[in-house]
Amino acid sequence: MKEEGKKLEDTLHIELMYECSFEALSELMKILLEEEPTPDWFQEMFHLLETWLSSEKEWERERALQASVWLLTAYQEIVNSTPQETFHQFGYLIGLLAPYTCASVTTSRQLVVDCINCLLNIQGQCTNLGSADEELRCLREALTTPDPEALFQTSCKMAKVVSKYFPSDQATDFIEAILDGMLSASPSCATAAGLWMKIILKECGSAMLDEVPDILSIIYIHMPTIEQGSLRQFLVESVSILAHHHLEAVIFSLLIKHLPMDSDTTELWRSLGTDPLLAPQVLKVLIEKIKTPTSQEGRMTSETETDLHLAAAEPLIATCAIFEVVSALQLSKTVQELFPELFTVLLQQISQTLGQKMPLPRMSSRRRLFRKGQQLCEGNPCRLSIEALEAVLFKAVNEKLIRTLWKQRTWMLLENPQTHHEGVCLLVSVLQRSGLITVEIIQSLRHHPGTYGHQKYEMAGHGTSVDLSPGPTE
Repeated sequence: MKEEGKKLEDTLHIELMYECSFEALSELMKILLEEEPTPDWFQEMFHLLETWLSSEKEWERERALQASVWLLTAYQEIVNSTPQETFHQFGYLIGLLAPYTCASVTTSRQLVVDCINCLLNIQGQCTNLGSADEELRCLREALTTPDPEALFQTSCKMAKVVSKYFPSDQATDFIEAILDGMLSASPSCATAAGLWMKIILKECGSAMLDEVPDILSIIYIHMPTIEQGSLRQFLVESVSILAHHHLEAVIFSLLIKHLPMDSDTTELWRSLGTDPLLAPQVLKVLIEKIKTPTSQEGRMTSETETDLHLAAAEPLIATCAIFEVVSALQLSKTVQELFPELFTVLLQQISQTLGQKMPLPRMSSRRRLFRKGQQLCEGNPCRLSIEALEAVLFKAVNEKLIRTLWKQRTWMLLENPQTHHEGVCLLVSVLQRSGLITVEIIQSLRHHPGTYGHQKYEMAGHGTSVDLSPGPTE
């Protein structure tokens, strides 16, 4: 009995010391903030807590969250008494704390709500938060449930509340923090991180045009380290959500990736292809990129590239992107509707890249000083263009026609500079007989400068000809 009494006394003594220490810590943080009430000093103090927030031990995270509440409360009181400049840490701190709305301990989840409530009050010091406080109080109570699905739903509702006050110019800080949390948190917290990322991008993405390149860069950098299927899906879905807001900006950001495409870039392009609403728009933009490349690197303008017979970078990357998008399409209707444009531009791209080498890898202006002697990318531009056209035909026509083209060695003929014209005639002949291309499509090929020159190709097996020479100028 004496030993048990001693253990109980020791336990009570330790708890008392813990409470006293925490009270002292709270008072210390308040005094330090009063002496220097600046966002930078606040950020430096919060940074000391971050290590414990990502601890594998739940009790350490809980204590760190309690300390976070005290720090944020103290800073909120200072902000309310003396209005501060824009709170630039909002996005980052929301990204850091949001995943723990689905932590395994109820107390931790509710402490996160207290933190978020403070952050909203600091962020909205000059605006009326309206019903946000009341909504968060209700959601705080809902986080007492042990049901994981109910927790995810509550967390999502909280994200929608926060999205009303989210500053779009802090999107990159938020994405960086939330993805780091996805890596270090428990499975349930990692899922919450993915849900928050999707909701913030969906609700606030329309105002994030200037942030698109950086957001995509952050997602791309994290892809190799986030391999679990369900979590990785959050990344590709986030890119699709962003594309619904700013399609051309997303496509431009993906087009600057070098060739040959790595698996992560391929996955992002394919994610756009699996979205039935996005896919047609994506293909239309890519068609235009091949027709009229926008970047200086997309054109063969330098003497070095011309001498080396290098393919233009942007049209070739757009061609490879078409292959990935088309390959991921669930329905062939999209390709069938765009077939005239896709066929024309890809056949022209095949002819443009005939006998050319891969473009030089993309590089920064600093590295461009050392361009001399740089290795070319591996691959065959003409073959890549042919593969894109093959993918389009595979979606648009029946298997019998595809087999016919293979048996007649159409693709081999197209790839060889000596037999390219035979391949063109054979392809046009087969597709014309099948009713897939019209005289108008053939006429459109005639007016593309520099593709076929003044040539009149005889159709194989037919006593007719395909005249691809430009018509008389008016």
